[in-house]
Amino acid sequence: MNRRALLISGRLAAVPSAQGSGAIFQVFAAAVIGGVSLNGGRGSVFGAFTGVLLLFMIINVLTLAGVPAQWTNFLNGTVILVALVVSRITGGTAQT
Repeated sequence: MNRRALLISGRLAAVPSAQGSGAIFQVFAAAVIGGVSLNGGRGSVFGAFTGVLLLFMIINVLTLAGVPAQWTNFLNGTVILVALVVSRITGGTAQT
């Protein structure tokens, strides 16, 4: 995601406190792709790791294709919304 920040952290041997502050939606989307339940209680480390690899592979392909960064953020939001809808449909619980 941010290779420059990783290189700077390695060079300075320090990590700024705000280094990963903009990555929350990507992390959440990757976890959802990996099969982590939005209702809690289900999921695995392997599934979450697989979701991270899949999401960043898709983002890398979009970046190499010249797609603007705003569309990758749109992709993350779409993944989260689709996961919420699928979770609600397959969960069988009514929203109150």
